[in-house]
Amino acid sequence: MVRTKVTRRRSESNEVSAQLNITSGGNTTTSSSSRKKSGKAQYEVNDAVKYFTNVSSSTKVRGNLPLSLALTRLEEASQSSGLSAQHIQQLVQVASSSRFPGSVNSRLVKCLIPENVIPEDAVLSAISWMCTNKPSSALQTLLLKWIILTYDLIESRTRLHALYGIIFQFIENDMMCPLVCHLLYLLTRKEDVVGFRVRRLLDLQKRVGIQSHITALLSVYKLYKPHLVSLAVPSTQRVYFRQIDRKWAALVQTAKDRIAAAGRQAESVTDRLHETLTEKGPVSKRKRMELVPRVTTSSIMRDAEGAHYRLPGADRTDRVQLQDISSFENLLENLERLDI
Repeated sequence: MVRTKVTRRRSESNEVSAQLNITSGGNTTTSSSSRKKSGKAQYEVNDAVKYFTNVSSSTKVRGNLPLSLALTRLEEASQSSGLSAQHIQQLVQVASSSRFPGSVNSRLVKCLIPENVIPEDAVLSAISWMCTNKPSSALQTLLLKWIILTYDLIESRTRLHALYGIIFQFIENDMMCPLVCHLLYLLTRKEDVVGFRVRRLLDLQKRVGIQSHITALLSVYKLYKPHLVSLAVPSTQRVYFRQIDRKWAALVQTAKDRIAAAGRQAESVTDRLHETLTEKGPVSKRKRMELVPRVTTSSIMRDAEGAHYRLPGADRTDRVQLQDISSFENLLENLERLDI
């Protein structure tokens, strides 16, 4: 009985390895031994993403070792170096479509920490899936949290801002309202502040009472167009929104610091390269302030002692060489005798 269980576990382990390892030309041992450690890790992340994007992959959770290993690898990669823009785009589609159970989708969303930036298409895709109501309310809430946490890492927010009116419609959902107000607070521009939105927020506040997230959005509206918001907004309040999942927020902040450090390092290298190619040292203030530049002519040269050697025909004593002009006044005095 024990031998049967051990044999079965070994066979399952072999199947998992076969699904999650990439082979090259049928020679797995040779190719894996020749790969570098970073390259092997990247291949594993690619395999993990392929598991979720493959429509034939099993979606059951209990006893599904390939699913468990794929999730673990994605979590490790997202926390260490982040995921590429392409992987984030693919995983947003998988999680938002709700093909996998809710627990799996939640872990996938929390893995969406970028290596560099988050593509705007991924955020637009998440908002589009929310409009279909296919994701559960809990998953829609999680997607909003992800957008808010990684807001500064989104590649561009131009098209996201174009969805302002669509996002505003979600304020009627009591579960998502605080997060919707937070996202709108970040996106709001002057042209977004119109009368009907102010009235809807005031009606919502009458229904649910004074809430900090509604007050925050009204304060931004009043800042842009004070004549539309007659309600007194407290100016002493500084915290309008609750902190989102401290552990998740800490991971995102670590990614922001890592990306910022990489950007500063790249700028430093570029600056040093520019200095090397342009000039070898700082330019003195006197050199920058000289009105008349230093000029050398073909009719005069100086030796080590400073003696002048003139070419034939250039030995007239009444002529002044351009080399000898030291100031603008000197130039005016010898303008007619200047030898060019």
